[in-house]
Amino acid sequence: MFDKWLGDDEHAPLALFEELQQQERIWFGWVCRLHDVHAGSQSVHSGAVLAIAQRRWAEARRALDREAHRHRAQWRSDRRPSDDDDEGLTAG
Repeated sequence: MFDKWLGDDEHAPLALFEELQQQERIWFGWVCRLHDVHAGSQSVHSGAVLAIAQRRWAEARRALDREAHRHRAQWRSDRRPSDDDDEGLTAG
């Protein structure tokens, strides 16, 4: 599904993160709406549809969390000073 974002484009990770955010918001919106509908009708069908939406939202949320964690880890590793950064700065 997200193969279009993989590649050498430097903006690809940000685009993937934004896409995952959008998907998570969409599914959360569906869960909220379906919860309201199910609360009114309490039918078996509305409960089943709500359960599906909740599962899809949870999947989208986990994907978003994984991507956010990956970005934080990448950012931290990019920020670590290399051995060359302190060249000539030691007392000696």
